Amino acid sequence: FFGFWLLGGFPAIDRVCLQLHLSEILTGVVYILLLMVLDQAVDIPWDIYHTFVLEEKFGFNKTTVATFIRDRVKAAVLGVLLGVPVLAVVLWFLGSFGTGAWLWVFVFISSVQVILLFLMPVL
Repeated sequence: FFGFWLLGGFPAIDRVCLQLHLSEILTGVVYILLLMVLDQAVDIPWDIYHTFVLEEKFGFNKTTVATFIRDRVKAAVLGVLLGVPVLAVVLWFLGSFGTGAWLWVFVFISSVQVILLFLMPVL
């Protein structure tokens, strides 16, 4: 994180997003999505090592390569389907309500969490 920060990674991603000439909300969504893709690209080798080397060494691994990939794809799809609309609403609150936006963001995120809490066992 600090290396990425100190080497100018955040401004570089910002320049890429601004060159797309999207609205403020879509630019923010693309910015966060790019950060998440970069985070996954850095984390996946460590996750592979943890799952297939460390857990295997101690006999805890029941995951196959196909299951590992399928879980990653499912997590990415759910993250985009749920995360992008929530992020867009949060960015809209931040752009629209000024200093009082934090309260509306809190209420919205809390509401989403309660709704998901009740929907997850059913879905």
